[in-house]
Amino acid sequence: MAAPRTIPCRPPPQWERPHIWTDAACDPTTRGRATLGGVLLVGENEVLAWHLFLDQLPPEWQALIPLDQQQTIAQLEALAMVVATRVWCTYLRDRRATLWLDNAPAFFALVKGYSSSDSLNELVRLEWVALASSSCDPWFRFVYSENNPADGVSRGDWTLADLWGWTRLSTPHVIAALGALACPPRA
Repeated sequence: MAAPRTIPCRPPPQWERPHIWTDAACDPTTRGRATLGGVLLVGENEVLAWHLFLDQLPPEWQALIPLDQQQTIAQLEALAMVVATRVWCTYLRDRRATLWLDNAPAFFALVKGYSSSDSLNELVRLEWVALASSSCDPWFRFVYSENNPADGVSRGDWTLADLWGWTRLSTPHVIAALGALACPPRA
């Protein structure tokens, strides 16, 4: 008689789901400058975070945000997710990931894969290209701002990050990880 088969109860490491929270801000706390932030949780206790100003991004990235429009927060929120996906692509490669946003228009555009806004559509396209190139299986989730760990980080408030010992990524590191746009915006 053969020995009983062993069935592991814990999923293999590649199935452990990284979680990314992103946020954008353009309000009095940022002195009117558009800011972006992201937080990555990997495993049980590795947390990485970044913060940057929109005008610190390379010009081709800044051009994705239509600053001539009155309302651009959805585009900024989607851009924060694109930046996070590009910066942390190695953590997403061949894995399932949960991606958290606190902006409903950006969230629904990313879930549906399109928006009625041309500029938001371009960001959605860039996000899905980045996810596909990483072979990432994403699950987008909505999170309320008060529960979003990236909310403070996006405004340059590192209180929570310092309290919990998160690793900060420097702005030059984030920008170097972005590189050039892999697929240029459509004309």
